[in-house]
Amino acid sequence: MIEAIVLKKEYKRGGEAFPAVNGVSFHIGRGEFVCITGRSGSGKSTLLNMLAGMMSPTSGDIVFHDRRYSPDGMVTEGRKYSSMTDRELSALRSAKIGYIMQGMCVFSNFTVLQNVSLPHFFNKFHSDPEGRARFLLEQVGIPHLARQYPTSLSGGEIRRVSVARALFNSPELLIADEPTSDLDGETASGIMNLFESIVNQGTSILMVTHNREEASHGSRRYEMNSGVLESARDA
Repeated sequence: MIEAIVLKKEYKRGGEAFPAVNGVSFHIGRGEFVCITGRSGSGKSTLLNMLAGMMSPTSGDIVFHDRRYSPDGMVTEGRKYSSMTDRELSALRSAKIGYIMQGMCVFSNFTVLQNVSLPHFFNKFHSDPEGRARFLLEQVGIPHLARQYPTSLSGGEIRRVSVARALFNSPELLIADEPTSDLDGETASGIMNLFESIVNQGTSILMVTHNREEASHGSRRYEMNSGVLESARDA
C-alpha cells in the first residue's frame, strides 16, 4: 500500500545538519497493523509526517500503491510523492490517508458532529455528510454525543471523535501518532480494540506508541532509534 524508499530528513542545529530520519525503508501492506516504538526525539513523528505527505524528505521517496482508473480506463498503481504536485498530494492525502495527530486535535467551537464531518468541506465525498458522521459515531461508540461540544467530553471521548473524523473519507491507510498517550488504561484498551476492528474491515494502520504492550497488537513492530528504523527485537 505505502512504501518508504531510503527516506532521510535533515535539520540544521548550530549550523550543522543532523538526520531526524536516516535512511528508512519499509512498507505497509493492505490490512496490516504496523506499530513503531521509540524514545521521544527518535524521529517517529517526522517519519509519519513524511508518509502523510505533510513534510518533504531531504532525500528518498514514498510510493503509494493504490488502485485507480485513468481516463482511458487502464488501472494504474504506484504514485511517487516526488512526482506529484502539492495539489495532487493533498488530494491523495484527503482521499486515501486518515491522520490522528498527537494531543486533543478537535475544534472546541464545533459540535462533535461538526468535527467529524469537517473533511466533507474540503473534499465533498459524501452526499449525506451528517449521515456519514452519525454512522462513524456509532462505530466508535459515542452516537449520543453528536450535539455535544468538546469541552464537555472526556479525553477518551475526544480521541474517539478524532478517530471518527480520520475515517470520514474511508481512507485506505490510517496513521495514528501516540493515540493513547494521555488516556487511562481502560480507555486506551478500548481504542486499541477499535483499531483492531478497523483493520478487520480492511483499513491498514500505522501507529506510533511508547507503550510496548499496545504495540503488541500490531502484525509487525519496529523500533526507531536516532532516526533509524529496525525490526523490534521481540517481533
